[in-house]
Amino acid sequence: MMKRWIQFFKHKAYDFRWAILSGILVGTSYIPFPPWALIFCYTPLWIYVTEESSSVKKSFWAGWVTQFILTLIGFHWIAYTAHEFGQLPWAVSYLALLLFCAFMHLYIPVAVAAATWLRLRFKLSGGQTLFTIALLHALLERTWPVIFEWHLGYTLIWSKIPIYHLADLVGFHGLSTVVLLFNAWMGYVWLKQSFVKKALSHLSLLALTFAALVGWGFWHGKTWNKFDGETKATVVQANIGNLEKIYAEQGRAYQEVITRKFLDLSFAAMQKYPQTDILIWPETAFPDYLDQHLLDRKHTQILISGLQPWAAR
Repeated sequence: MMKRWIQFFKHKAYDFRWAILSGILVGTSYIPFPPWALIFCYTPLWIYVTEESSSVKKSFWAGWVTQFILTLIGFHWIAYTAHEFGQLPWAVSYLALLLFCAFMHLYIPVAVAAATWLRLRFKLSGGQTLFTIALLHALLERTWPVIFEWHLGYTLIWSKIPIYHLADLVGFHGLSTVVLLFNAWMGYVWLKQSFVKKALSHLSLLALTFAALVGWGFWHGKTWNKFDGETKATVVQANIGNLEKIYAEQGRAYQEVITRKFLDLSFAAMQKYPQTDILIWPETAFPDYLDQHLLDRKHTQILISGLQPWAAR
C-alpha cells in the first residue's frame, strides 16, 4: 500500500515538475530572497499549460501546485504566528499553514485554467496563450480577496532595482504587471528556441527593454532626491514580549506598564536627540484606543500627559 502511494506521488511530481519548479522559483525570488528568477519564475508553469495535451483541469491543478509551494515558502511564518500570537499548539499551527497554502492564492490556477480554456476555445497560439495568462494573472491579483496583499512589484523596491521609481506612474500593481509580461516574453523565447535567430533577437530585445526600464527608473528617481525641507524621526522600541501584549489586550493590568515604558523611552530619546520632529512607535505599541470619543480613557490621558511637555516644541 505504501509503495503504491509512493509511486503515485512520484508520478504526480514528475507530471507537475514544471509547476513545482515555478513554485520554487517564485518562492525563492520574493522578499527576503534576492529576485534572482524575477523575470522567468512563472515561465515554467505557463509553458506547461501551453502544451497541446494540457486541459483546463490539468492547468488548474498545475497552477494550484505552484501557488501551494510558493505560499509555503513565502508564508511559512504563518505557523509561527498562529503558535506565538494565537497560542495554538504546533500541530494546529502547521495545519493552519497548510490550509492557508491550499486556498490563499487560488487566482494563480484560475488564471492559467481560464487561459487554457481560451486557448482551446479560440485556438490561440502558444505565444498568445502566454501573454493571455500574464494579463489574466495581473487582473486577478488586483481584484482577488487576500489577507496579505503581495505581488512581484514589491521585490523591485526590496532589491533596489531602480524600476521601482516608476511606481508613481503605474503603481506597484502596474510594475507587477510589467514583471508578469516579462515572464510571458521569456516563455515566448523558450517556445521559439528551435528558431535560433528569432529567439536570440527576442532575448536581446527583452534585455534591452529591461535595461531601458532600469535606466528610466534611475533618472526618474533623481527627482525624488530634491527636497525643500527635512524631518528628523526617532524610533522608539520597548522590549515588550508577546505574552505581555496579550495580557494588555485582555486588560490584565499591563496597559499602564507598557504605556509608561514607551513614554520613558520617548522622554530619554528626546533628551538625547532634541532635534527630533517625529517619534515613531511600533504598530500596536499603545495598548488602548486613540479614537476621538475615547480620549478621556485612563491610558490615553497618561499618554497625553506624558507627551504634553513636548507639545509646544
